[in-house]
Amino acid sequence: MATTTAPAPVMQIVHISDLHFHVGPAPQNDHLVRQAIALLSGASSGLGQWLLNYWEDGRAGHALDALVAFECFLTGNAMPNEPSGTPPYVSGVSALHCATIPTWLVDTGDLSSVGDDVSVRDEMAWVDRMAKLMGAKKTIRLYGNHDAWPKKFPLLASSNEVARHRTQFRNTHFARSWPQNPQSIPLGATGNRVDLYCLNSVIHDRNFNTRARGQIRLDPHWGGIGAIDQLPELQGLVARRSRLPGKAFRILLSHHPIHYPPPIRTWVMSLRRANHVARQLINQGGSTGPLAHLVLSGHTHELYPGHGALPPNAATPHHPPLGLHQLQLIVGSLSKAIRGVPPHVSSAHNVDAEPHQCQVLRFFEVPGSPNSVELRRAVIGRNNGTGRFKLMPLRARRGAWESTFLNF
Repeated sequence: MATTTAPAPVMQIVHISDLHFHVGPAPQNDHLVRQAIALLSGASSGLGQWLLNYWEDGRAGHALDALVAFECFLTGNAMPNEPSGTPPYVSGVSALHCATIPTWLVDTGDLSSVGDDVSVRDEMAWVDRMAKLMGAKKTIRLYGNHDAWPKKFPLLASSNEVARHRTQFRNTHFARSWPQNPQSIPLGATGNRVDLYCLNSVIHDRNFNTRARGQIRLDPHWGGIGAIDQLPELQGLVARRSRLPGKAFRILLSHHPIHYPPPIRTWVMSLRRANHVARQLINQGGSTGPLAHLVLSGHTHELYPGHGALPPNAATPHHPPLGLHQLQLIVGSLSKAIRGVPPHVSSAHNVDAEPHQCQVLRFFEVPGSPNSVELRRAVIGRNNGTGRFKLMPLRARRGAWESTFLNF
């Protein structure tokens, strides 16, 4: 009787995003923003309330208890506010252990809330410490639109302030232009591999950054020595690596999603010229196939596709303007502060909008199908942003893992 070989694990990505560290004072122009909103509220109370919510949500820093809870999840230690004698928990490191596969910790941006250097450095140091706790072999990070804030609300900053901040920020923290040669790992014994690339979608601009919009063109987008046109450069990198033996399953990181979750917004939050970006990534007619099979992003502060809603494969349904066999995954914020009083812990909460979450992605070699991978996803979250992190159980199913199959 023939036996079926089980898929073999290859690697694991712990995907975090939008930590929004803020360890300094309030944004420098906080009072001016509030005065402007108060004036507008006189003309329209609805508009004023919407603007106030938008501002409060944008300026919110990190929740310290979320950082403590995530570290306790990894170590298995009790939370500081739990009663003495609370039995130890199974450590998250043990829960995430899978054979001998390597773990990569991926951070897709918004390291800080208002772009100040102290907060950015503290976020990086904390993430590096978590990577060490979980035994991650690599830490890969982008920055986000909030990191481009010049310590204040961009709309009320001067163009000179924005320009000074962008130069100092990039020179200090992200001196090299994207894209670069990928992080890579063999895909089992097939001779194939997983390649992970990064693109920068952040615009250091008063207008576009006020509306949290992004673009993928030149990096740095203001040009100068060393600036790279990202999509043609990515195509060239992929083409050069196609000369290596085997084929590549390609993962792409960008802070702004290429496929923005419905309903699509055109004037806030979304990626400019997303259709053009997607056409380049589809790479129609290119001998290498798509430039990206899987896109990982943050920015929206919600899980996408929803918990338990991974499609059976990347072709059904697809994520326009991305093509068939291209999948967009988005994760919410790991630690952004919750505005107001958090709701009571209950079983009737929305995992997709969990205020503090990250996702774990495991990649498996598929026996008998060398140009396919199985992707399994689990969500780590806090029930309504309170208490401990845990692997969130899937409704009407056993366990915490859901899966999809991707071709390349």
